[in-house]
Amino acid sequence: MATHDFTRETGSGGTHGPAGDGDVPLDPSDMARLMRTQADRTRRPDIRVLRWLFVLTGVGWFVGFGLLWSSERGGNPLFRLPSDAADIAYAVVVALSSLAACLLGALVGRGMSGPRARTGAIYGFAWPIAMAGAVLFGIGLVRAGMPAPVAELYFPGACCLVAGVLSICGSAIWPSRERLALGGLLIATTIVATLLGTPHHALVYAVVAGGAFVVAGIRTGARAGGADDARSAPDPGAARG
Repeated sequence: MATHDFTRETGSGGTHGPAGDGDVPLDPSDMARLMRTQADRTRRPDIRVLRWLFVLTGVGWFVGFGLLWSSERGGNPLFRLPSDAADIAYAVVVALSSLAACLLGALVGRGMSGPRARTGAIYGFAWPIAMAGAVLFGIGLVRAGMPAPVAELYFPGACCLVAGVLSICGSAIWPSRERLALGGLLIATTIVATLLGTPHHALVYAVVAGGAFVVAGIRTGARAGGADDARSAPDPGAARG
């Protein structure tokens, strides 16, 4: 990372060195602002990747769980889809959203080395690995005799629960109230949808969980845009120099 000289020119002519007589050190408030600007510039690519991660996941969940709801008897009052076709479409949509999470997570820290790059890659790969683990565990339970009505509640609930835990973990890696709130909301959605039962549990996942992902992505993007605006604002210290 490039180093910066924490000094400000007095306005007199000539070229000054790092510790020249014509330079004065930045006051503590200007130095703190410069350090925050550097940190924001470093985090900006991560924030933009997470924005698309959340939006794509939310759209995938809205479509996938909406298809499941439309295939259940007593679900969508406008039309009903064949169960097999809806199950396949749901699996494809969830797989694609998990793949997008994997790829986008791997892009976090691209061009960097060390712990920061590894953190983004591990977090991205954690999504499809955890989702696949939850699904395979459920398949094992079905083979062991888990009833079909229970399986209909388990699979979406397990995916939403895993997503909630991973979102909370993400808030620890990239501190954010939005991601922390998203994780808590997803866990609460799992509980409410499971208690509600079929067929409308799928609608809860589509609207509440999918919508929460999209809103979190929009707010994350707005935060990145706000950081850009702050960086482009005139330097108040320059006016005093």
